[in-house]
Amino acid sequence: MKCRLSLWLVLCLAPALFPQMAHAHVKWFVDDSHAFTEAGYFFDSLFAFILTGAFLFVAAASLLQRHARQNIRSYDFLYAPVSKLWMKNPSRYINTLLKFSLGILLLANLLQGHFIAPNFVRDGGSFEYALVQALLILLLIVDVSLFALALFVFSLSLFLLFPIASAIDYAPELIALSIALFFTSPRYAEGRLNMNFFGKQYRIQHRSLAVGIVQFGLGLQLIILTFHDKLLHPGYGLAFLHEYPVFNFPHYFGWHSFTNTHFVFGAGMAELCFGVLLVANIAPRIASLLIVIIFTLTGIVLGPEELLGHVPIIAMALVLLLTPLPGFAAPEAQLDSQLLPD
Repeated sequence: MKCRLSLWLVLCLAPALFPQMAHAHVKWFVDDSHAFTEAGYFFDSLFAFILTGAFLFVAAASLLQRHARQNIRSYDFLYAPVSKLWMKNPSRYINTLLKFSLGILLLANLLQGHFIAPNFVRDGGSFEYALVQALLILLLIVDVSLFALALFVFSLSLFLLFPIASAIDYAPELIALSIALFFTSPRYAEGRLNMNFFGKQYRIQHRSLAVGIVQFGLGLQLIILTFHDKLLHPGYGLAFLHEYPVFNFPHYFGWHSFTNTHFVFGAGMAELCFGVLLVANIAPRIASLLIVIIFTLTGIVLGPEELLGHVPIIAMALVLLLTPLPGFAAPEAQLDSQLLPD
């Protein structure tokens, strides 16, 4: 009992050891980061404190998952789909949620004159970019499976039409969304994929495959953004905090030694932890819950642009929160049950 209580205490407190206001796309709000191009990290005791907090958080999540292998209640808490309580067909709700989030994103970009995101680099061709997004919206209305295929091709083409440094911040997320939409569309949702691994035959529900793709894609996107926009290039985060100093909330508690550099590093470590948990399928429901809370809060603080831009990420996290990818080691009493019911 004491061990379990200590585990929960560490799990709850560890995220507080580093800043929770992690911003996936800080470039949306930064006009110029050149003033911070020489910025770097100089490790001190606070950096060690942040690293310790990140390690404790991942370790606690790993211990909780290990405990869930022998305990059905813990396993249900981490992996049992909530959607089965109020919806008979999870595939329909997953498809609707992801489709709705992408529709909002495309329509918002079209109306605001953006392409993919506010900061996305584009050299002319505004009409062509608007036309592409309008056609995607039309396909989304007409046939979601065709839209998914078009979005998949469109996502891959970003690497050919734009610099990798721009495409890498969005392509993994869009590719995962397109595949998940395809496998949960009405035409293919009830199918199964037959696969052979090491001489063993596996039958994977399309819905389970879609959830796995969403989880891996979201985790990979967070990891990429962590290194690309924060850990390797802290100038973007520092420029953001220069324009929005309110986010370095430790200052309001008199913790002035917690500099903007510490905050950028802490935000990066937070996103990295979430991404690692999702990619490794370690307590994904916990990571998803924190992602939903954090991105919703930052959307409220920063306004519609932040919230609308991150709607697909919030939708992906909600899917994983309500219908997480089943664990690979279920308790014996649950091995014969169907974790993602039809």
